[in-house]
Amino acid sequence: GRCAARRGRLPRDVRVKEETIVAMESSMSEASMSDAGVLRGVAYHANGHPRHDHDLVASDSTYWWSKQGSDLVEVRRFDPAAENASSAPPITLDVKYGAEGAVVGVEIVERDGVPDLVVLATTKGRVLVWGRPDLERGATGATPSHPSACVESGATDLASVRIISSTRTRTEFVLGSRSIGLGAAAYDAGERSAVCSFFPPGDDQGDSPAPGQDRGSGSLLQNVLGSFANRFQQGGDGSADSRGAPASPLPRSVFAVAVAYPFTIAADASGRVRCLSVRADGSAPELRGHLSLCDAVASELAEWAGKGQSHHSLDPSRLRVTPLDCVAIAGGPRAAVLALVDCGDQVRRAALFVLSVSRRGELSLENRVLLNDAWLASSAIDRGTKIAVAADASSLVVRLADGRACCFACDLGSAGECAGIQLDRFAWGCVSFAHPGGDPGFAFLLNGLQTRTLAQILLDACHNIVEALPKDKAAFGEPGGADPISAQLKSKLEQHFQFASLLHRTGWLDLVDMATAGRIVRAGEHIAALQCIRGKEVLLRDQGGASGAGGLSHDLASASSRRGSGAPDLLRSLLAEASGGHGGAEAFYSRPLASLSFLDVVSRRAESLAGGVNQAAQDVQQQSAVLDSLSRVVTETLSAVESWVRAVDSSLIPVAKGAFGHQEGYAWSSHPSLCDCLLSLSRLCVCYHRQWKRRAPALVPRLSIQLHSLITQFLHVRDAMVEATPKEKRDADAKRFAAYGEAGEEVLGALLSASYEESNHMIQDAVAELAEVHDCHGVLYDLCDKTGDSRRLHQYMRMVDPFAPYAFGRLIEANRVRDLMELPDEFSARLRGYLEQRLGSGAHEELLWMLLARGGEWSDCAGVLAGMAARAGEGAEDRERH
Repeated sequence: GRCAARRGRLPRDVRVKEETIVAMESSMSEASMSDAGVLRGVAYHANGHPRHDHDLVASDSTYWWSKQGSDLVEVRRFDPAAENASSAPPITLDVKYGAEGAVVGVEIVERDGVPDLVVLATTKGRVLVWGRPDLERGATGATPSHPSACVESGATDLASVRIISSTRTRTEFVLGSRSIGLGAAAYDAGERSAVCSFFPPGDDQGDSPAPGQDRGSGSLLQNVLGSFANRFQQGGDGSADSRGAPASPLPRSVFAVAVAYPFTIAADASGRVRCLSVRADGSAPELRGHLSLCDAVASELAEWAGKGQSHHSLDPSRLRVTPLDCVAIAGGPRAAVLALVDCGDQVRRAALFVLSVSRRGELSLENRVLLNDAWLASSAIDRGTKIAVAADASSLVVRLADGRACCFACDLGSAGECAGIQLDRFAWGCVSFAHPGGDPGFAFLLNGLQTRTLAQILLDACHNIVEALPKDKAAFGEPGGADPISAQLKSKLEQHFQFASLLHRTGWLDLVDMATAGRIVRAGEHIAALQCIRGKEVLLRDQGGASGAGGLSHDLASASSRRGSGAPDLLRSLLAEASGGHGGAEAFYSRPLASLSFLDVVSRRAESLAGGVNQAAQDVQQQSAVLDSLSRVVTETLSAVESWVRAVDSSLIPVAKGAFGHQEGYAWSSHPSLCDCLLSLSRLCVCYHRQWKRRAPALVPRLSIQLHSLITQFLHVRDAMVEATPKEKRDADAKRFAAYGEAGEEVLGALLSASYEESNHMIQDAVAELAEVHDCHGVLYDLCDKTGDSRRLHQYMRMVDPFAPYAFGRLIEANRVRDLMELPDEFSARLRGYLEQRLGSGAHEELLWMLLARGGEWSDCAGVLAGMAARAGEGAEDRERH
């Protein structure tokens, strides 16, 4: 795929593969790396009380910009934490006077929550500034906003631009050039003018510019900064006024600049990093601290070499550290420098250097992290390489100029080496942000100018695996032959497992939000479910519904064949209905949620069979065949999903309760569609059980066992679904969840009644166990009531909470006053509290005074009777008035 873009034309999606890297690099142009970008704005201190008027910090606002043709740039604000990052109306900027060269950087200063100033710099040395009035005109959309000021910096190869201070009337920013070093510029809002000048480099032997680079410096505008411009326009020979001479040489070639307020961090071509105090007020920059990255790694060259590399064969004299980008780390005076460490053919590694900045500006190396990614280390493209570091310094994203991006997750303060994940999307830029809860995240500007977070990109990559169509779409061959769709589903499951394992191993699943992480891992459950359904379809079709096909009984084949529709036809009709009749089998099995659609269809089919007007006329064997076919495909699919979950768990991918897999959302085994399907099948089984008692009593015991199996799975899935549903959703849909509770009582009560009719004590014990575990209080009460076992009732009232209040209500409803009054003394206090909460009812009042009298609490008993008499008198007066 060609990555170049001209006049606003965007490249197609680039899927990074080894064989395409060379082609992508060869197709790069200077314009293609700077047609769009994403950035964080800068603003005043959050507390509103800066130490100085110009003190700035990174703001909470995120912006993205894009070139529209050759003359216009649009700037938009968006919320990366939102589900759909909605963009505000764009600010249209006219850049035709400074369009020569690629855009090297855009900076935005916020004031009162809105953009107050925009700075745009190009590689050819032009710097354009838009003030508040011009930005407001550009936001109307009627006409593009012309720049408030345009300044020629004199540099031929700008590398970066950063804001260092800003007030309502004056904004200062620092520039880094690969040809003439470090410079500063200032914009005067009152005069609507700007001026820029570069500082002369010092005599630093290791910091010579590359051949062919211009060492000259100077400014075209001198009427604003006056002495500042004149002082440093003496040439590039290193001479300077003794009063303003820096204490240590300044860089001749700046590759990257970052601002760790109030200091400026500059990295030069020789691998030196300087911490400077820069002001565009005529004063010379003050060197606060410096550090050599070459010295930092010289003693560790053996560790940086590849496997099998001899320590004695390394030549330190060939060591070169080339900075690619430098950023400030939020939350403290720290900075991160991305660099390529090169020692000829022996060592070529990419590394991130984490630097600490003291209050006085002194630099110290806090840690260095090897970025273990082959294409990043072997890439020859350094211009346009950018990094974004999370606010908690636990992850970073490297984006190369050709649009490739790689994510690394590790503690940058302590990790020694980190593996990355390559994204398969073309990225114009990346920026870190914080979710509303404070969790760090990354926002990407992708091809097509789509704003996506890292979590969304990883979820898209997961869906690309799940939604892939079979490469070989050949139809079924002879019975027993290979099925291309089954092979594709198997391959999908393996690919997804590798993908989820990679995300877990590299730490990225711990950094995306819990709901997205759960959806990524659970996609494997949906593939496993579809694989089982497809396997059942292939098996039935190959064997033609013969005896033993898929474990189904001979009744299924014979009874269905008499109807003219065998088991394969039944399953095929269900799949056709689930797919909506569109796309065929290939499309159906490529849909991530197709298995849930299949469950919904099975549920509707079971409900239709249970409520059909002609069901009594159906043959018993035919009913058995249909019930077996429907229930087995669902239960076997559930077993397949649970087997996959166990396999994932054994591979150290956390899916247990409390890990990301079960934090938010529904797993396949706790999805409402599965719950409804098992409930419908249970009700169909209960319906057939009533009919078979008259028509085929010999088959009833087997049907009771099948009903017990379906109810067991239904209750388990129901409880998992309720637990996975947030409390606010349960409260908002209280009737629906109450209906699930009543449904459990309904089907389990039907099984209890069947067990007594059949005198099946094993089923009775199984029903009691299910009722205890799943809080089916009505079934527990009926179980004790049918046998008259008061001891068992009292035992449940002690052990099952909150069964006792339910038992009180059922005893009162049945008018079993004697049983209520003869409850053991341990229940007296709970019964009294239960009755006192319901004093508005006459029955409860009578029971309360009887309970108090039985316990000898005469004063309380008298109070209850007095209240009853008072209410009775009020009632008599009301009757007389009416």
